[in-house]
Amino acid sequence: KFMGAAEVVQPPAAPEVAQPTWPDEAFAIQIPRWKKAVEGGLKTVADILALAASKGTLTDQQRAQIEGLGKPRAEAQSAEEGAAQ
Repeated sequence: KFMGAAEVVQPPAAPEVAQPTWPDEAFAIQIPRWKKAVEGGLKTVADILALAASKGTLTDQQRAQIEGLGKPRAEAQSAEEGAAQ
């Protein structure tokens, strides 16, 4: 005997928890590894940004450092000098 359509019950959504900011010490350990991965063609800057963001919130300075990994050395150096002025 047909009893009608079944009601689909969804579990409540988990509350969003803000991720902590990347500690400077941990970031300093990771940045050389990420640089090697980008320079070796294993990862893109976008890959590194996504990976880092999945582990914690990046500061503007940390994000800029990661974005600088994909630039040729001369271009990255001139960008750093421009930012310092």
